[in-house]
Amino acid sequence: MFCGKAMTANPYNTLKDDLHLTAPAAPSRKRLAACLLIAIPFLLALPLRYWALNLAGAWFVSTELEPDHRRAFLGLMYLGLMLAISVWCFFGASILLWRDRFYPVVSACASVIFGVLAIPAGIFLAIGLSSYFKYG
Repeated sequence: MFCGKAMTANPYNTLKDDLHLTAPAAPSRKRLAACLLIAIPFLLALPLRYWALNLAGAWFVSTELEPDHRRAFLGLMYLGLMLAISVWCFFGASILLWRDRFYPVVSACASVIFGVLAIPAGIFLAIGLSSYFKYG
């Protein structure tokens, strides 16, 4: 079959197996933008926590509550705000990664998951913004 010769390469592979042909030399702009979108929730965590606990007014959490209940509701509202921002950032990042063909199946599945989660996150953010303009 091989006439005594060892087969060193796949005869059906028409592409060269050189590294410079299969791997990009530098990440694309879409991948860099996705990394920045993923970093946004981590960069905003401490400033948003300070704002939510110290500077946000009565529109964020009512001041008529007892201090313990107000503290608990402030923590929950901060958590909801961070989750909503994270979901929207991860949704945008997964769309950019999918468009860049970075693990297309995984990034497409992540886009679907974060897209579904973005709907209640958007509603949460819309309610927060409308209460800010109404009571702020």
